[in-house]
Amino acid sequence: MDVAFEIWDVFSRERLLGNPLAVFPDASSVPEAQMGAIAREMAHSETTFVIPRAEGVEHEKGVRVRIFSKAGMEMPFAGHPTLGTAFSLWTKRQTRTDVEGHCIVLDENIGPIPVRFFDRHGMWEGEMRQTDPVIAEVHPPATLAPLLGVAVSDIDPALPLENISTGRPNVIVVLRSRDAVRRVAVDWRGLDGYFASGDRERGLYLLTREGDRWFARKPGRTGDDPVTGSAGGCAAAYLVRHGLVKEGDRVVLHQGSEVKRQGEMVVSARLDGKRVTGVMVGGSAVLSARGVLTI
Repeated sequence: MDVAFEIWDVFSRERLLGNPLAVFPDASSVPEAQMGAIAREMAHSETTFVIPRAEGVEHEKGVRVRIFSKAGMEMPFAGHPTLGTAFSLWTKRQTRTDVEGHCIVLDENIGPIPVRFFDRHGMWEGEMRQTDPVIAEVHPPATLAPLLGVAVSDIDPALPLENISTGRPNVIVVLRSRDAVRRVAVDWRGLDGYFASGDRERGLYLLTREGDRWFARKPGRTGDDPVTGSAGGCAAAYLVRHGLVKEGDRVVLHQGSEVKRQGEMVVSARLDGKRVTGVMVGGSAVLSARGVLTI
């Protein structure tokens, strides 16, 4: 059986940059038991499978999408797979969930995620609303700095190392310079030991400001993630929560230069009293390849 797939470069306006994603736009014939194996075969950080449903069901509940990691594990939510899959569907004009055709709702395991499209400077961008942030523990710089391979003085002392989730949890670490961000070399065994009693899905997201530009890095055990949509939502919540940007302001996060896959996310969040809400993450995506997988 042959099944069509696409490769999208997400959070980029140029091919071969940003974060690559494999999308199966019609996975109705793919056996559920083989989805994990296919994701391992595709070998991107994530692969998505779209399960078409009746038009009425999709208008009511959204387009059913399942997300698998390159290890073959199903994920409740991930940012760049959400945006890339929405682009794949929307550019074909196959699925519309509003009258104008500018919004698609993806029905993921975490729940419905709406993605709305805008024409910005002659190129389309998609923007997703993520779940309201869950704020968890704060970590001492003196403990985390050696696990990150940097000095305590590299960490901004005015800003907490705070665990935030807008779908997937990340400890936000604000460093004093891009040089410090580049120098981070995580002691994963030590970090796993420190986090042994916490959420196993907890990640690290590094931020720094250079002038009026924000830069980010997402280190991982097998290498950096180029541009991380789920962590971008955490960053938006953090920046607004701590007064680093004004609520509602759209901030560009630059990520991926360490792995030569530069990309950009546009993030924002709002305040309802002291509670952060309205977390938005957006950007562009470009189709870089089409193919057929025989299973």
